[in-house]
Parts: sequence; C-alpha cells; structure tokens
Amino acid sequence: MIWTRFTLPDGQTAEATLEPTAQGWLVRIDGATFDVPRADAAPMPGLRVLEVGRRGAAAGGAAAAARAVKAPMAGRLDRLHVQVGDEVKAGQVLFVLEAMKMQNEVRSPSAGKVQAVKAQPGAALDAGTPVLDLA
Repeated sequence: MIWTRFTLPDGQTAEATLEPTAQGWLVRIDGATFDVPRADAAPMPGLRVLEVGRRGAAAGGAAAAARAVKAPMAGRLDRLHVQVGDEVKAGQVLFVLEAMKMQNEVRSPSAGKVQAVKAQPGAALDAGTPVLDLA
C-alpha cells in the first residue's frame, strides 16, 4: 500500500492510500474508495504531492506518520486542550482559536495520539499554520 499526502488546487491538504490493481489503482481518500484505471490516472491540474511513503505491512509495521492539525483561519491561539502524549478521539476539541473576537473550537479529524505541539497559547497564527501533530 502506498500512502501520500498532497495539496489540492484550493490549498486544502488531503491524504490518500493507493493500492495497485491489474487495471489501475484503488484510491482511498477520507473514507471514500475510487477505482482509477491507469489511462485516467493523470494528476489533477494544481495537485502537488507533498509526501509519499508506505504504511502497514510494507512499512514493517511502523507507526503511522504524524498528521498536522492546522489553524483553519488566521487568529490567536487562545488555549490548548491537549498536550504531548494525550490520546484523543475523533471530534474532540484540541484547541481554541480566537479570530475577530470569536472563539473557534478546532476538533480532532480522527482518533490518535498527540505527537508534538508546535504553537503555544497567545501565538498569532496564519491560516494553515500547524498547531499540533497527531499520529
């Protein structure tokens, strides 16, 4: 299985796994599965691959790579609800970002373990700034 992280033309980041088949690729993105024939496997315009690696048995059972949880908008990091080593559930509040006097709760996209905290409360963040890593 091949794992990749890429940016889409709109600047969003996505992750996918790719498995070769006799006719092309089996692509899984955010829980959806697509069968992509080899002739149609040309990349989308504006698609830029950031990382490619292997997961699962092909990676020797190595732990999943850390995924950055980023600030969804510019603002000030008001408070962190987690620290390195915490186990989190999908949908759990990770941090609060204050933007235009509004408190915005940023929730975990998936279950995992906090691997690193990259910003501290009070920090001014741009949209897309990594705040913490989950694995």
